[in-house]
Amino acid sequence: MIFIFIINIVAGKEVQPHEVQPQIEYRGDTLNYLWKDKIILLTGNAEIKTPDVLAKSDTIEYYANKNIVTATGNPILWVGSQKIDGKKMIYDLVSEEGIVSDGRTQIQKGWFDGRIIRRIDKNVLNIDYGKFTTCDHTTPHYYFWGRELKVYTNNTVFIRPLLLFVQGLPLFYAPFWWFPIKSGRQSGLLHPKVGKSTTWGRYVENLAYYWVLNKRSDATFTLNYYELMGPRVSVEGRWIFSQAVMGNFNTSYIMEPNKTKRWAMDIAHTQGGATSGFANRLMLRASGHFISDVQYKVDYEEERLVQLDKIMDSYLSLSKAWDVGTANFVISERRNLVTDSISRSLPEMSYCLTNRRILGVNFSCSGGLSNASSLGGEYKQTGQNTFAMSMPFKLLRYFFLTPATNYTFAWSHPDTLEYPKYLLIPRSSNYGVSLSTRIYGKSIFKPEFRHTLTPSISYSLSHSLTDTIRGCAFSVGNNFELVVGKKKFYLATLNIASSWNFDKDSLNPISISMESRVIPLLNIRATGSYAPYADTFSFTQLIVGSYFSRKDISLTLNYSCTPRQGWQSDQSLRFGINTKLTKNWKLSFSGTYDFLSGTLIDERFSIYRDLHCWDMVFNFDRYGEAWRYDLEVKLKAIPEVKVGKGVFGIFL
Repeated sequence: MIFIFIINIVAGKEVQPHEVQPQIEYRGDTLNYLWKDKIILLTGNAEIKTPDVLAKSDTIEYYANKNIVTATGNPILWVGSQKIDGKKMIYDLVSEEGIVSDGRTQIQKGWFDGRIIRRIDKNVLNIDYGKFTTCDHTTPHYYFWGRELKVYTNNTVFIRPLLLFVQGLPLFYAPFWWFPIKSGRQSGLLHPKVGKSTTWGRYVENLAYYWVLNKRSDATFTLNYYELMGPRVSVEGRWIFSQAVMGNFNTSYIMEPNKTKRWAMDIAHTQGGATSGFANRLMLRASGHFISDVQYKVDYEEERLVQLDKIMDSYLSLSKAWDVGTANFVISERRNLVTDSISRSLPEMSYCLTNRRILGVNFSCSGGLSNASSLGGEYKQTGQNTFAMSMPFKLLRYFFLTPATNYTFAWSHPDTLEYPKYLLIPRSSNYGVSLSTRIYGKSIFKPEFRHTLTPSISYSLSHSLTDTIRGCAFSVGNNFELVVGKKKFYLATLNIASSWNFDKDSLNPISISMESRVIPLLNIRATGSYAPYADTFSFTQLIVGSYFSRKDISLTLNYSCTPRQGWQSDQSLRFGINTKLTKNWKLSFSGTYDFLSGTLIDERFSIYRDLHCWDMVFNFDRYGEAWRYDLEVKLKAIPEVKVGKGVFGIFL
């Protein structure tokens, strides 16, 4: 028989005004009430609950005058959504504190076991001789053991000392450790990579601490150690205060064994926009890239595009938009790391008035002032204003005729022309007219082929202070499509263009470009030119790309050919393959083969292994004679730490 009672006032106990007595329900197969000691004894499917707590066990004792519950025989305790089970437990229904022996509980995505689990606060647990794992197997693949664990259920775990066990074997020790257990951005140590390189020797990268400063900013402090180069430190910061205010910086430094100091610093910031409180439609942008030498990023950066970038652009710009136009103010510097040349603009100002259409005529106006200098070169100041107008309209329903003209007034210092250098004079004027149309055609049989022809011709006349140039250009665009039922398939485009040279009274070479996907899985792009008087045709570039994908495999191929003088040409094949070998193994391989040298000039190999509760990634990368490989292992269930860009794992 099951007994169900609801107790609102605890008999025999004087209720203090400040105490809140819980409403309690309890049930069991049998019930014994010890009136003298105010104890309710429940056995067999025993259960006792309040609005916030539920306890189930074989045997439960409820001390009514103390609001304390003890449970033995596979007890289970729910406090809200948190479940704790063990061999024996004691819980205070008023203070919400309790003790569980040989207990186990799940918090976020991990499980905690301990000889003694004490709930000392609503969100705080103390665990003696405890374990933590994210593996959901009964016998976990790994766990972290500590004599003392302090668990903040919505934040962090502190553990001392720490022992990492994998398959029952101790592999790692630390006198103390801490790590986040809640989802979202959390401060903590990041996962490192270990490997070997031709230039670095053995190395350990990403010995880093990720620090969440607040909801909108964070920083990462990193130490990389290279056997042949020594330690390299870096600091990276990010801030995203709103969609209109964001930025980041990254700086790194190393002193190599020969005492050479090498460093790099990058910074970027954006503030403003239409919805920003900074100012209505006022935008501030800043970007800076500074480096100690041309080889620094080649030696220490992993990304290939970053390694090959030899241009450092830095600038500070302020732009303002109105309904009638925009204005810009820019201070900039460009450094070519190969030639070690520097050019600066100090400053450059420009404006552009919004295009206006009046009585069918489009009017626009733009201009600016530039103060430019170069390292070891001369200072030059230039200014100009350009006024332009055009009047597009339809001619005979099917043609588009667009007469246009523009005038440029300019000055410069120093001036090579025989005019006063600061006098604003008309430097050039341009007059032109263009005529274009669009012609459609389709087949009379099925499936339906469609052909769109877009011919155009233009004439221009340009006057400058020293010369007059006449030009006539023409082009024909072709677009081919196939229609099957209600589906339309793109087949190819073919564009032909040339111009007439009035000075030589001759036709310039005809340029031809083509792109096609007629052959399944192939995208072909080719450009070339035809010399009509020599009756010769020459390719300028041919690119053939292919992409194939099925359930567990994808393949990409890109062939490029650029002819050079003579019989030789630059030919390369870029390829990549990604495949899932088994349920837990993934493989990717990519590289570039150079046909001229007959060698594989770069390659990248990566293999991934799903270790149930861990991820393991092995990478091998070679470019030219330099190569490197590294190994990375990280937990799956520990929440990813990220802001704005980048994804970081947590190393425990």
